[in-house]
Amino acid sequence: MNVLSKILKKMTRTDIVLVVLIVVLSLAGIIFPLLHTSEEHDELQLVIEQGGEEILRQEHPYQESGVQKIEFSWESEEYVARLEHDGSRVRLKRLEKDVVPLPIHVDMGWIEEPGEMIVALPVQMVVELEGDTGERELDGVSGTYN
Repeated sequence: MNVLSKILKKMTRTDIVLVVLIVVLSLAGIIFPLLHTSEEHDELQLVIEQGGEEILRQEHPYQESGVQKIEFSWESEEYVARLEHDGSRVRLKRLEKDVVPLPIHVDMGWIEEPGEMIVALPVQMVVELEGDTGERELDGVSGTYN
């Protein structure tokens, strides 16, 4: 406590006001974004495309949790993709190794926000959540609107 009182004695009122202001602004910078990240999204759609063609479009979140089977074809063969639903989250389960050798799509994990997607290559499958994201901002990396 002696150290704190010595420091306070050396500080002027302006120094104390400045320190308090910096602490308050720092805390506001942490708390304010947390309060505004829980925005609700209207009319979310789960869209699955393969080779640029839409093979499924449905309302999201899906009515029940569990696994939904999606049939698709690749190089004249029929396969089944398993889409796991858990409330408002969705993920693509491991596709067969002879179709997709590397499980990168599994590593992408769960998606639950508009604009998030899962990509499975080389079968060119894209699982995406589409919907209103509120403000439309230009993405500086891809040059598209979110």
